[in-house]
Amino acid sequence: MNQEFNEKYYEEKIGDLLRKLGIPVNSKGYKLLKISIIKQIEDNNELTSITKTLYPTVSQETNIKVKSIESGIRYAIQKAYKRGNESLYKDLFGYSKTTCDKQPTNTEFIACVTEIITKEYTYD
Repeated sequence: MNQEFNEKYYEEKIGDLLRKLGIPVNSKGYKLLKISIIKQIEDNNELTSITKTLYPTVSQETNIKVKSIESGIRYAIQKAYKRGNESLYKDLFGYSKTTCDKQPTNTEFIACVTEIITKEYTYD
């Protein structure tokens, strides 16, 4: 773990960005995304197979089944993509719902938010 890792700082920044992206704060996916992104920053692993690495770690911490973690996150992203800030999605992911029918995958979403938050931390 990074010596300078400040979980409180990351929780705040991640929460701010998730809300801006339209993730429903009252959804299970919001909590699971925050935990997943914090774990990703903390462990600094590549996101090649989140179902084999990240989700089991989150599952151990939350006592939620891996399949429920995956679907909770997917549902939150789906909701946010439908109602979220379209120009922000275009800036972050390179496409929006008017230019492309696909929403970001769980891996794309987690990787993108992780990158934004860690870059922001570097410059703060």
